[in-house]
Amino acid sequence: MASNHLPYTPSIVDRIISWVDRQRFPAWLYFLAIYLFYLFLSQGLAWLDQTAPVGVFELQKFQTNIWPALTLWIMYSLDKLALRASENFRPLMINNEEDYEFKVFQLTHMPARPVWILSLIGPLTVIISFVFDLGIITFSDRTILSLISQVIIFWVGFSLFPIFVFHTIRQLTIVSQIQSNLGEIDLFNATPLYSFSVLTSRTGIAWVLLLSTTLLWAFIYGINSTGLSPAFSIGFAVVEVTSAAASFVLPLVSLHTQMEKAKGRLIDEINLFIKSSISSMGSELKNLDPAKASAKHDLVETLKMQQEYVSKLPTWPWKTDTLRGFLSVLFLPILLMVIQQLVERLF
Repeated sequence: MASNHLPYTPSIVDRIISWVDRQRFPAWLYFLAIYLFYLFLSQGLAWLDQTAPVGVFELQKFQTNIWPALTLWIMYSLDKLALRASENFRPLMINNEEDYEFKVFQLTHMPARPVWILSLIGPLTVIISFVFDLGIITFSDRTILSLISQVIIFWVGFSLFPIFVFHTIRQLTIVSQIQSNLGEIDLFNATPLYSFSVLTSRTGIAWVLLLSTTLLWAFIYGINSTGLSPAFSIGFAVVEVTSAAASFVLPLVSLHTQMEKAKGRLIDEINLFIKSSISSMGSELKNLDPAKASAKHDLVETLKMQQEYVSKLPTWPWKTDTLRGFLSVLFLPILLMVIQQLVERLF
């Protein structure tokens, strides 16, 4: 789609991702650079304010400053997966080329206005922290330069999370819409049908990754350092795991329903052949033609084998390896919470 014919203005996040994608070096180098920038800026502010010894890195800052780079890298990776999935899924779509390109653009680009609105959550969080003294940012004993820099850090950090939530909901909703407008579904050529399951499973895994990073930090510093009760933390982990599972499964429900209907039509066709064959086999027996009746019997047995084969065709659009990989990490947050609780009780 030509840049001067874009259906809407892409968000600042998509502009950053597009810029990274055009560079000659691997994308992960740029996201690593973003992480190191925030790490050194945050630690440098601590040295400037004399809240940490100069030259000594605080372990906590290695985790707290990873969010901007990690969130941007996840959105970049999911957009690349979405592009590949839409290309593989193209043979099943009945859209013309212009509609197809529009859907792909929607799938990989967020509109600018909602993202700008969501970006206001960052400064709003800073203001609320200041008014209610929540301790998110320490305003006392800071230089003007370090205070401004710290506000910018938290602006970006607290804004990217709701933007990622918006990115997830929007992208998976469009996936569901794309899969609801299909041509004929061929269950015997299932590879295109599995295209978007990789994207939805990786989206769920991304949510597990974000939560596991948080829980790992809580595990290192102890549950009391987070200020959260064990019950709340476990409940939060369960909610996140449920959200990850929903991200994987819900966008594929529409396609699953269509695959079920396609499977039902195949079984109905086979049943009609079986009915016709049994009826004609009875006529052959009445006419004392056992050879033809035996041929009809063999045909019925073959049709029954076909019926059994079709009845076992999967109707959830994912490969076994995709499902296995997703399930292998799905319960990681809860496992981390259980280990954390056991360690705290033992020590």
